[in-house]
Amino acid sequence: MLKWKKRWIAIVLIGVLLIVLIANIDTSKETVIYHVPEGFKGCMTIYYSQKGHEPLDMMDNEIIIDIPKDGKVITSTSQEDFNKIGWHKTEAYYLNNSGVRIKKIPNSMYQNGMDSTSNNDPKSARFTISFDGRSDNCY
Repeated sequence: MLKWKKRWIAIVLIGVLLIVLIANIDTSKETVIYHVPEGFKGCMTIYYSQKGHEPLDMMDNEIIIDIPKDGKVITSTSQEDFNKIGWHKTEAYYLNNSGVRIKKIPNSMYQNGMDSTSNNDPKSARFTISFDGRSDNCY
């Protein structure tokens, strides 16, 4: 009886381990890439649903977000459309004045992104993230 109990426990533990391993496999094909001006520190905000501005386009499973020196990215893409990509990888690079990637930014420097909307108005939707390693959100 004791042998069966030990075997059952081992089977359950192996099953749980397999579930955890499968759940952590990165299957996303899409990558959001932030191009950050060299020396930029602080918060970046994407303002969604702004008519007359360029959309955030996906090409080869990548959306490249070029961050200006003031940190304000204004796009005609809606928050809803952007969020349709679902789970995705993120990368960030510092760019020199010529627009060449010079250094990859560690993920630990930009972990705390936050979506917000006021009064359910799509034109107020925005995403804010810091590139200075802070542990709290940008406001």
